Amino acid sequence: MDIVILGAGNVGSYFGKALKDKEHTILQVYSLHLDHAKVLAKKLNCSATDDISKINKKAEIIIFAVTDHALEDLVKKINIPEAIAIHTSGSTDMNIFKGHFNHFGVLYPVQTFALTDRVDWARLPICIEGSDAKTFTKIKKLALCISSKVVKMNSTKRMTLHTAAVFANNFTNHLYVLANEILKKDHISFKLLLPLIEQSSINLQHESPSNLQTGPAKRNNLVTIKKHLKLLSDSPEFAKIYKMMSAAITEEHK
Repeated sequence: MDIVILGAGNVGSYFGKALKDKEHTILQVYSLHLDHAKVLAKKLNCSATDDISKINKKAEIIIFAVTDHALEDLVKKINIPEAIAIHTSGSTDMNIFKGHFNHFGVLYPVQTFALTDRVDWARLPICIEGSDAKTFTKIKKLALCISSKVVKMNSTKRMTLHTAAVFANNFTNHLYVLANEILKKDHISFKLLLPLIEQSSINLQHESPSNLQTGPAKRNNLVTIKKHLKLLSDSPEFAKIYKMMSAAITEEHK
């Protein structure tokens, strides 16, 4: 298919490379920042633009790989009604395209993207939705060419999944940030935690999260909890989070 990618950030970059590798034609990359568009366009062997009025009219597929904040405004500025418009957001309703495009849908990859990542697309779940049966079939075909885990999911369920993903990934990563700050005070390397983090991830492939819970809060070990809070006494915000998380774990497992 002939594809235009709107957005030259992490998501646009990964989708562009993955689709090009499967012999789709990337016609063009658009970004507000022309230098960003040019960098990605060079990798994809296509043209680049920062002018929304110059989006290639030959596009069969337009992938909106932009922030949720930018998506609504961008949709209104493109007049290629026969192209299939697809966004990649977990938290935006498919019908944001209604009234602007005749055919539209969603390709939501359940993954966090950083430019340092090497994404294993074959194992990556992609949630899809289409405005009609024919459009859905085309989007499914597009998704299946890069992933074997394609899941039909409406906008309501996708929002639920996205919310859960924030807990599972974004909040967890913030806890890693806090853990690193705690360690830095005593000049301890965060790398000492990596085998623990890796094993926890492996365990989740075989057991439910609730059954894998360990630690002083699950055991309601108040002696250890008090020791930890004493260590955190000079970091009130860290101590607050520790208390909140411990209370939630204790309540779940009492």
